[in-house]
Amino acid sequence: MIEVAAAIIEKQGKILIGKRRGSGSCAGLWEFPGGKQEPGETLPEALRRECREELGIAVSVGGLCARIVHQYPDREVGLSFFYAMAEDGVPENRVHEELRWAEPEELARLPFCPADMELAASLAAAYGLRPGRYRHYKGKEYRLLALARHSETLEPMAVYQALYGEGDVWVRPARMFVEIVMKGGKSFPRFVRMGEISENSGV
Repeated sequence: MIEVAAAIIEKQGKILIGKRRGSGSCAGLWEFPGGKQEPGETLPEALRRECREELGIAVSVGGLCARIVHQYPDREVGLSFFYAMAEDGVPENRVHEELRWAEPEELARLPFCPADMELAASLAAAYGLRPGRYRHYKGKEYRLLALARHSETLEPMAVYQALYGEGDVWVRPARMFVEIVMKGGKSFPRFVRMGEISENSGV
């Protein structure tokens, strides 16, 4: 199996992605930057090297975002996606047909490589969260205050407050906030956005 490390690099709410060059099965499709693990490297080491080579930047590697094993027609690939942050420099387009900072909603509609596609949709939902009133699938309502970045894992975190009781505040992974849950044999979004909350609403 070919092992690949890829980076989820966020800047001001946008995610860095690249369009593949060449004539292979993924040519013209989008992907998260990264590359193959070399003998003797850990996956974070491979990712740091690939970002230096492909983007010309040094990155801090955070926690594991997702692990996906994908079977292409001619090979099996294990992809480990890590949250990462550029330490210095501006990303350079050295190997891709196009390099861009994508808005969260773009991740859901751009054509990604098959191995990246499901994760791209999940990240679009997590990074696309907007402040406002949300209803939990069990009925209680909350106010999403902001998205923050975890200081160690670099994962996006949802900061939200209960609109009942003492108004407790929680900080949870943003992907938990947008995940689908099962109840009574049916699937529901964990939270549904109900709308904005005005500044003078009193909550």
